[in-house]
Amino acid sequence: MKTIRRLILTTAAAVIIFLLKSGGGVSENAFALESENSVSAQKTGTLTIEYKDDTDYGQKPVINAGFTIYKAGTWNEDGSYTSIAEGFSLDKTPGEEEIKKLEKQCGEISGDYYCETNSQGVARVTLPVGVYLVKESSPAEGHLPSGPFLVSIPYTENGEKLVYDVTVSPKSEPCSDIVIEKKVTGTAGEKDWEFHFLIEFGQNEPETAPDSGLSRGIGNGTDENEPMKFRADFSNGKKSEIRSGEQFSLKDGESIHVYGIPAGTRYKVTETEADQNGYRTTAGNYEGNIKYGETVSVIFENHRDSPPAVSSGKGFASPVKTGDESDIGKYLIIGISALLLCLWTVRGIRRELK
Repeated sequence: MKTIRRLILTTAAAVIIFLLKSGGGVSENAFALESENSVSAQKTGTLTIEYKDDTDYGQKPVINAGFTIYKAGTWNEDGSYTSIAEGFSLDKTPGEEEIKKLEKQCGEISGDYYCETNSQGVARVTLPVGVYLVKESSPAEGHLPSGPFLVSIPYTENGEKLVYDVTVSPKSEPCSDIVIEKKVTGTAGEKDWEFHFLIEFGQNEPETAPDSGLSRGIGNGTDENEPMKFRADFSNGKKSEIRSGEQFSLKDGESIHVYGIPAGTRYKVTETEADQNGYRTTAGNYEGNIKYGETVSVIFENHRDSPPAVSSGKGFASPVKTGDESDIGKYLIIGISALLLCLWTVRGIRRELK
């Protein structure tokens, strides 16, 4: 699960909680200082989202990522806070479960604002004073959505200044895909036979699970103990989810496309019937680490030919005859030929005697 860092900032009027994903930041360029640090409900501020990937070649803008912004609460002129979401309060530090609950409640209310990152990976929106839940509702291509976070407009800087223009930097989650394909070749290859596969996912540097070359994997769902799971589309039209350690089957020419695998994830694909039943199995890229922005192609090929046979001339294959069987046939033909020759000779002699 993503780490959410909190900054508890105190003013003379109220306590403002500012929740931000790890790696976020606050602009120091724009701020407004009210008398006695009181919040002006008539003011507006801006939320700027700077969204970039950290790659080996520096930062790369994440473009066309859409963020929906829900209003979770309002600041009053007397410095008090009114929550829109039922049961949610800024008087205590909300945990991840409370954030999820707030996300669900705000989602039922409907989004109030929407912004999308441009070619520089920047999105900006003007907001009235309040507390907002920000959710990446439309992930950029090749990315998983970042985790939701809370932002307050205004917030205090150094306990003195009220800042109405806020800049945040969510942690991006670039991801990639895997396509696994099955091929059956050879004169004795069974095109309609289902071959079974096992797929496993894991992190790069965790402890490995017993009797496995991969880690158990950290769950990317609601339960940290669950194996990793991802969206999967089969070439036959079936759509599903696939978990680490789960089996699936493919026939000749079929494939499965697994989406949204975070960069750096380890993977391993195994065919359970490899090199069995007379097949010779070959595969490429069946294990490795998912790299940024790539689609991994994994092809398993099973090849099997029929055993060599000799045609009998009667439309079916017959085994090769042994030397003894061949000699008997040869002598039989010679004997019959000699008998016919004798009969023909005797018949000719009788005609001459007449």
